Amino acid sequence: EDASVGLPLEAACSQSSLFDCASIPSECGDDSWLTARYALSALRAASSGSSLGTCERSGSLVFAQAQATLDDASCFVSHEPAQTALTEEGYAAVKRLKDAGKMQVLLERLIESSLSSRVIDVEELQKMAENPPNSVPEALAELAEAAWLCSSSSAACSLNPSLATLEEESFEAVLADGGDEAVTTFGKRIVEHYGGEVTDESAMLSAFRSSVSLATFAASVAQGPTWAPSSFANSTCFAREDTGLAGSLSAKASISQACAAMEQFDCDDIPTECLDTWWDALDYILSVRNLELGFDASSEGSAALSCVSGGQLVFTSPRMSRPSGSPNCLVSKDGSVSALTSEGYQATLASASNSSISAFIRRAAAEQLLATVLKDSGINSLLANPPASYLELLAALYEADWLSIGALEEEPSNLENGSSGTDEDFLSWRMYFLYVLGGIVGLAVVISALYVWSKELRSWQRKNKSGPATSKPPSEAPSKATVTPVSTGLGVAIVVGEDMIAGGKIEQAAL
Repeated sequence: EDASVGLPLEAACSQSSLFDCASIPSECGDDSWLTARYALSALRAASSGSSLGTCERSGSLVFAQAQATLDDASCFVSHEPAQTALTEEGYAAVKRLKDAGKMQVLLERLIESSLSSRVIDVEELQKMAENPPNSVPEALAELAEAAWLCSSSSAACSLNPSLATLEEESFEAVLADGGDEAVTTFGKRIVEHYGGEVTDESAMLSAFRSSVSLATFAASVAQGPTWAPSSFANSTCFAREDTGLAGSLSAKASISQACAAMEQFDCDDIPTECLDTWWDALDYILSVRNLELGFDASSEGSAALSCVSGGQLVFTSPRMSRPSGSPNCLVSKDGSVSALTSEGYQATLASASNSSISAFIRRAAAEQLLATVLKDSGINSLLANPPASYLELLAALYEADWLSIGALEEEPSNLENGSSGTDEDFLSWRMYFLYVLGGIVGLAVVISALYVWSKELRSWQRKNKSGPATSKPPSEAPSKATVTPVSTGLGVAIVVGEDMIAGGKIEQAAL
């Protein structure tokens, strides 16, 4: 109900130092849900955290954060340049990253949508991305005067082959209007999409100009010709995040293609943590889709999906590498890396590998319950009859008496060779070490005391031989010893103090 969003919207708007609700776009202001969605996402992007610190306000439960979706993001602010709203808040969110590559993607969107223009000189665009203006109005003012832009409506304004989307329309435009340099640039990008590298530009030019469509040229590239050998197996097109706005649009098209073809998985069930960017969502969707077709996308290429869909190049496998800090959105048969979700668990079960399943169980216990495995026999009991679903697995782990819930995760033991590595073993080893260390220290004290006592005894004997006795002989053992541990650069010095013998005094003796 509309009343449900009033309080969080009021709370978000009250954070005046981070976000001004007066700047909410008009297209997001007619619907209270879109208004709250924009305000909460803008506040989250500005504060780099949760929009509101609590789900309760004025005695009522409220929404504290807006969730990203795969749909239109015109009323959602994020750090993803291809998706964020083209507003002051969206611009500031990307600028705050200080990432020239991401800022270039956002500037491309501004140029196309706000100025209906095209980039002539990519190097000038890159320079602006490295030192971007402070706001959208300043950026638009600078772009309006830029000599390196041209109006899309002008017949003289050709498509830039370095930035153009890899689709049929761009292929035809480059083929019709572009010279050899433009064709070579655009053709190389298609080859790179397939993981290949052009080794003979003349042969590539000939193949490009003789192709009647993008799909025709792409088919020749997929064969791994001598002029463009590919490093990817099975004509796979692995997702690559460093491909600018065109790559982001390919990622979006890839999501649509895979979701439409899903046999069992519903893309509405993508984990929330994998919705922040198209790239995270793409990893999850493509890895699930490939598993449906019998391929583990984390370890092999997929020949089951085409890299061309709807006249546009798309990706068929998840990214091979991900930015640091990215959520785990890869579903795999390998339990040590698979996403901790229902799909990730089912994929691990399908591997029929005890080592893979046990790795997944340990990760679920550690990351979901903050638990430590105390007895490997508990893991073995689950391996003998694993729960049918991920929720059942978590319930079983929560009730397990062989887990220490809330403890820090320790290094997993090797179930294959039967080693245990439990907390009890670690503690007993530590106590054994302390006992040995204490014995050494005690022995050192005794030896030190005996050494000092014997030395003073010999000194007393020498004095009595040379003259009348003036003092009593040392007692059979030290009468008092004050032992003080002294920290040194190399270890511990044991200092033995005064009154070590009867009738004499030692300033200090050290061992």
